[in-house]
Amino acid sequence: MIELIWWINSILLILIKFNSMNCSDDLCNYKIIESDLSFNLCISDQCHKYLDPYLIMVQPNNCKTNLLYLLFSSYKSFDLFLNRIEWKLGDLFPRRLNNKNRLLRIYLNSIDDDDQPLDQNQLIRLGNNIDSYQLYIRNFKNKTHLHKLIHYDPNDPIWFIIKVIL
Repeated sequence: MIELIWWINSILLILIKFNSMNCSDDLCNYKIIESDLSFNLCISDQCHKYLDPYLIMVQPNNCKTNLLYLLFSSYKSFDLFLNRIEWKLGDLFPRRLNNKNRLLRIYLNSIDDDDQPLDQNQLIRLGNNIDSYQLYIRNFKNKTHLHKLIHYDPNDPIWFIIKVIL
């Protein structure tokens, strides 16, 4: 019996250490749930490898990140994602306790002329605790109303970038 208790305590200590390691350097582990309810695990700055997440959950649930990257096929898919979650993406970020920039980067494969990713109501839906919101848009049509806000990165020429400081 004592040996069993020792093993259980050892396993619990390992799990506690593993969870604390998973929430270090301002990066968190996320479970990306897809529309077929399958899931993938990723770290904050690697979650953009999974297209159109259905839901996202942080593990452990108290981990806060200073950056999160997500990928969507279109702005409409991103909008549906925001409507689906019952909280705001800003809840995944810490409150301002240090001088680190809290960055939400959204990769969009396309954007339509009628999309309003910088509309005040859309930005409010992201929530607090985000300092910088970046849109990386792949198939951008220069005739949209956003063309004046575009930045280009010569190191990454396939993306058109919009940066918003909140």
